[in-house]
Amino acid sequence: MTEQIAIPHSTIAQMLRRSLREQQYVLASVTSGSMRPLFEIGDQIGLTSVPPAKLHVGDIITFETTQEIQTHRITTITPTHIITRGDRVIQFDAPIQHEQLIGRVVMRRRGDNILDLRQGEGKWLNRQLHQLAEQEAVHFTRRYWKSRPMRGFIHRIYTLRAQQIADRKI
Repeated sequence: MTEQIAIPHSTIAQMLRRSLREQQYVLASVTSGSMRPLFEIGDQIGLTSVPPAKLHVGDIITFETTQEIQTHRITTITPTHIITRGDRVIQFDAPIQHEQLIGRVVMRRRGDNILDLRQGEGKWLNRQLHQLAEQEAVHFTRRYWKSRPMRGFIHRIYTLRAQQIADRKI
């Protein structure tokens, strides 16, 4: 029986940053559903190195927190911090400092299907899901947005269309 050793997330983050600095191609596995439907549990994501000055609202980044490594979408960028949240998570993440950035997500692999988020349908899908996530954040924070059935209905329509595109072999 092989003994499994837990590697601290900070060590993994350092290894990822070093690999990206050396311009190696980095793949990471998705372990949560916070970015559904774009990223499902078990998908692999491709990362590239990016300086914080080249980031934009809507980009999906991988970063280190005090407890784990996360991949979420940027909602706000300041000179010293980045604020993110998962597309399926209503609350925003705690602000991260630029030094916590690991890389930008540019690709998703699901089985044999590779979706490039920088061009074509992958870029279009990523923009649509970004807009939907922004609209949901606005609506969920308003007091009049109390109708869970309506919220669920709108989400299902966009999720269905997004899933149809995401599942295509590109």
